[in-house]
Amino acid sequence: MRRVRAMGRALGRFGGGSEGSVAVEFGLFAAMLVPVFVLAFDLGFLLRERIVMEHTLRAGIFAAIQPDSTRTTVEDAMQAAFAGQDGARVTLETLSVAESCFCPDAPAQAVSCTATCEPDAVFGAYTISLSLGYDGVLLPSAVQSGLGMLGATIRVEFPAWAR
Repeated sequence: MRRVRAMGRALGRFGGGSEGSVAVEFGLFAAMLVPVFVLAFDLGFLLRERIVMEHTLRAGIFAAIQPDSTRTTVEDAMQAAFAGQDGARVTLETLSVAESCFCPDAPAQAVSCTATCEPDAVFGAYTISLSLGYDGVLLPSAVQSGLGMLGATIRVEFPAWAR
């Protein structure tokens, strides 16, 4: 009992004054606020890397619509566009370009690029797939891929006679 009273008196000395209470409140608040700021910066970097991905895709689309384009020239243009970006936290995970041809009346059915279609000519298409890996501070990669933020597939169609 005597020890309990002594401990109560010792703790009572701290309860009477208000000096330092603001510092304690700030410390508790700052401990909760720091992860919010880190997450905000992480999301900002993630959005920047999304812009890098879109720039890389645009370079592939531009290369695909050129008259002398091939699957290799499209891939090379995308590799060069990605390398020209300052993506310190991002890696190129997959980059694929597939070339196919189809008839306008049945676009889902692939045909030979030398085939003839009625009534129009054969059309060609590049299907470009790109995915990037992001090394985030707080965001795990599963969250990013679940959001679809750093992956895209696009199909660029063109008349085969333009080749």
